[in-house]
Formats: sequence, structure tokens, C-alpha cells
Amino acid sequence: MKIALLILSLLVFYMNWAQTVISQFTFNSNPVTQADIGPNAYSVSSSAFSDLNGTGGTNGVNAGLPKLDLDMDIAGSPTFDVPGIDVSFDYQRDESTGSFWRRGNYLDISMTGGNLRVTYRVDDGAGGYTQVNSGNAYTIPNDNTFRRYRFIYLNDVGVGYLIVNNTIVWTNDGPDNRDLYWVGAGDVRIGDNLDGSGSNRTFLDSIVVGSITNSALPINLVEFEAHPLNKNNVQLQWTTASEINNDYFTLEKSQNGFDWIAFATIQGAGNSSSNKHYNHIDHDPFLGLSYYRLKQTDFDGSSTYSDIESVLLDEEYEKDENWLVYPNPSNYLIIVENSSLNAQSNFKILNVLGQDQSSELSFCNKLSGKIELGISHLAQGLYFFQIGEKTFRFRKE
Repeated sequence: MKIALLILSLLVFYMNWAQTVISQFTFNSNPVTQADIGPNAYSVSSSAFSDLNGTGGTNGVNAGLPKLDLDMDIAGSPTFDVPGIDVSFDYQRDESTGSFWRRGNYLDISMTGGNLRVTYRVDDGAGGYTQVNSGNAYTIPNDNTFRRYRFIYLNDVGVGYLIVNNTIVWTNDGPDNRDLYWVGAGDVRIGDNLDGSGSNRTFLDSIVVGSITNSALPINLVEFEAHPLNKNNVQLQWTTASEINNDYFTLEKSQNGFDWIAFATIQGAGNSSSNKHYNHIDHDPFLGLSYYRLKQTDFDGSSTYSDIESVLLDEEYEKDENWLVYPNPSNYLIIVENSSLNAQSNFKILNVLGQDQSSELSFCNKLSGKIELGISHLAQGLYFFQIGEKTFRFRKE
């Protein structure tokens, strides 16, 4: 069961689209109507203000006192007259009913009875529209914890998604090549009927809206992952299913999710129609919560970005257990290093079905502080090195 849960946690959500951010509010300072990207809001509740304890230690928006609905309004046209959209926001629940982001009856990402839901209109191809209603898709926990909520509509394939912390909680597959039905549909309201129940604390943060462009991307990115090896090393891994005129990748990191530092450049495959696996270790990560993203640059200089991955490194993270698993991916040898390893160390190699593949190793050298594994006889794919209560993944190319 542990392996099954681990495998589920490794599944990476992938869509083939390019995105341009058209609206962003981080609420890091007053007035909260000031946008980071796109038009400013033209009105908001008189009690709303930027307050501490937002996402990742930044500021967010507090509905304030006296208890009033946030009711932040932004001009809708032409900014939001787009065929496909990606709306994300961070929220911690203090109430049970309200609308997070809405444009009249044309798109409404809301909460009813504590349940996340979305309704939106899609062009029916005959001059009218089809109304899509998710119903109650996810019960929002009332546990004082920020989560990232996201709605995506991909107009080329007609698919809508609701996502919570990178997990899909609802999807609808409609007809292909159908745009959102809302050109000139009016203004956008953030926080309709949301007042934080008068708790007088930060409850909403990091609202980002992207316009979806369904042109062919230079790469078909299957996954991008960032995870700590120990408190001094973060491993970055990504896989492409195809590459078209792909010049190079740039790895970037940030402490706040907005100011980014490029720290590594990796050559791309140029043109490829088969899976390509990439791996890099950041030996100088930020302590605490930080963020990573992958930038892909084409031969003509154009570029696209992956989704953002977060990593939490505590000062005490594995202080006494300096585990390393490398090179990863590999087609011949995997080395596992830790001071506790010796000739008596017992371990298993498991495939994605949880089946023991240890007998398939071509060789195994157990040394003091190190185990060398010959993996040339394993089939290509994802595997898990399990020792005691610890499990580490690696990929055979």
C-alpha cells in the first residue's frame, strides 16, 4: 500500500499548452487593488488590506473589519476575452459560501456549503452556448491551511479541469475547438460574498490568470519534478516525449515565487520523437520554502515555462542522514550513499507494481557507506530502492 500511495504521489499533471499571464495579484502591499500584471482593480471593500501570513510567508489579502465581502472588481474587456483560461489562487477556508473568481454567469469558480465547484459557458458552434456545471467537486478543508486551487479550460480539446494542489479533482471533456463563450461578458469580481467570516486574518493570496494558447510547443513535457535529497541537495528531473527545435533548458529557482534566479543550463535534444530524461542536482538550495521551474528555449530564441514545483528544506532536514541516489536516471549503475550502509544492509528494488526486482540486478556491491547496483538487466522505467522505512526512486533509461 505504501508503494501504491507513493506511486500515486509521483503522478505529474501534464497539458500541452502555452500560457501568457494576463492578470496577477500577490497582495504584498497596499492598496490591494494594485496588480502585478494586467489591469488594476477599480474597486474593493473599504476594509480589505494586505496582511501577514499569506502563502509561503508572504502577505495576502485580509477582508478586515468591519466584516464586509471582499468584492474586488476588475474591468473584464478586453483583457479576459480569451478562448481558453487558467485561473489559480491560494485560499484558506474560514466560511462555507462565496465566489472566488467570477465573470457574471459566464465563469464562476465558487464554494457552496464548503464545496469547490465551477460553472462556465462554452461556444456551442451554433451561435449559442453550452453551460458546464461541475457540481460539488471537492470539499475544501477548514483547517487553517493554504491550498492552491485552479481551473483550466483548454479550448482546442474542449476540456475543463479543477485542480487542488496539483491533483485533478474534476474534469469535463466537451467538443474540441470550442472557445469560452464570454467575449464582452462584463467585469471580473474576486471575493464575491467572501468576508473571511470576520476572522480578521489573511485568507486569499496569489491570484494568477493565464490566457491559453494551443499552438504546438517546442517540447512535449511529460513531467518536471523537484524533490530534496537532503538539506544540501535538491534533485530536478524532467522528461520530454518529443522535442522540436529545442535548443536548451534553463533551471530557475526562487524564494518567493516571483523573483527568479537561473542556476543551470542543460542542452536540449534539438529534434526528437522519443522519451528523453534529464536530471540535475542543485547543490546550493534555499533553506525553507522555495520554488523551481524549467524554462525551455527554442533555436529562434522563443521560450516557454513549466509549472512551478515547491520544495521545503528545514534546517534540520535529514541532518543525520545524508542520503544520495545517483546518477539518476541511469542505464547501467545506481549508487546509494549513506553513512549507515554496510555489507549487512538489506534492501529491495521494486517496480511500479510493487514487485521485487532485486534478483534482476546484474551486480550488487555493498560497501561501507555505499551500495553499488548494476541495473543493466532491468527494463526501462521507474523503480524504487527500499531500505527499512525509506524509499528512494530512480529511473532506468
